[in-house]
Amino acid sequence: MSTETVTKLGQPLTSKDVELRIGSTSAKGFSLLLYKTARTDIKRLNETCGIGWSNKHFYDDKDNLCCEISIYDDENKQWISRVDVGIESFTEKEKGSYSDSFKRAGFRWGIGLELYQSPFIWIMWDMEKKQDNKGYNPVKFYPSNLNITKYEVVDGIPKLTIKYQSKVIYSDFGAKVDDPETSSKIMTADQQRDLVEAVNFLPKEESGKLEDWLKSPRSKDDAEKMLKRVNQIIDQNA
Repeated sequence: MSTETVTKLGQPLTSKDVELRIGSTSAKGFSLLLYKTARTDIKRLNETCGIGWSNKHFYDDKDNLCCEISIYDDENKQWISRVDVGIESFTEKEKGSYSDSFKRAGFRWGIGLELYQSPFIWIMWDMEKKQDNKGYNPVKFYPSNLNITKYEVVDGIPKLTIKYQSKVIYSDFGAKVDDPETSSKIMTADQQRDLVEAVNFLPKEESGKLEDWLKSPRSKDDAEKMLKRVNQIIDQNA
């Protein structure tokens, strides 16, 4: 198989290929996750390979649903396949596992691989006062009104600008965020990546604490303090 084919399959996605969904939520805000749909993989395979690809689903010996994507290698006159396992969705379990296994097999061919390096995106709720004045209600965000208006991959890491309706709520490009509390104080993708990697080098008890710490949104300052503490522990146990 030519290097050109593999390179084309692994080209960064575009803003039209990437979609958003709400991840974890709290009283203060919510995280946004980047993902691709099976349509994205089909489009990339069709554009790159024409009719020279196929896929099939099967169950392995552990009863996991797998997807195999095969591409015909003109140079060596043979099919080359890559396989991955799917995970059931919460809504349509069977359909979800078929779609998920297909997308994961697509990752094996490099399609949208940069999504594994997605930045940590935290959006603060716009709050409104309850009628009884006993607290605040989060204003509902509808995913259909979330749009990626700019998307680039720099050193393998996605950079993007997100709008809710016409309002910029997140940007990696220095664009003015209409609500400065939205993202300017949240830890950076580099800080998150360094802390996630540090989990593997800490004693078991400390790594567990760090994993729990990472489950909640953190500020840049808090992340910097945690990195210093983690590095001290690693040095002490070296």
